[in-house]
Amino acid sequence: MVDVFIEAFIKDFNNKTKAQNTERANIIGEIDALNKRYQNALLKNADGEMADDDFQEVKKLTKGKIEVLERRLNDLAVVGTEIKDLAASTLKKVANIDRRYENGDIEEKRLIVSSMFPDFFGI
Repeated sequence: MVDVFIEAFIKDFNNKTKAQNTERANIIGEIDALNKRYQNALLKNADGEMADDDFQEVKKLTKGKIEVLERRLNDLAVVGTEIKDLAASTLKKVANIDRRYENGDIEEKRLIVSSMFPDFFGI
């Protein structure tokens, strides 16, 4: 049952992060466009249609922009993974709360009870 709940949570999370997914798609599109621009400049330079100085400038600009976009893309991926992992581990802990309470020491039991009744324990 926990696995079903995790899947439902992840599906809901994905629906709510459509903006992030759209941004990810836009970044990938920008990276592709910059790579094409670099490839065109490389071909023009190889064919003698573009001066070496101009090619180096295009290369520097496109590679710099690509690096920035790749970092943004990586940051987007990390956030989604962290949330999914955190939700999965938390849900598994909640699913086993009865065993954790039965097998836990006093501190574990206190933590579990105080999480259910925070006003009672002044937390």
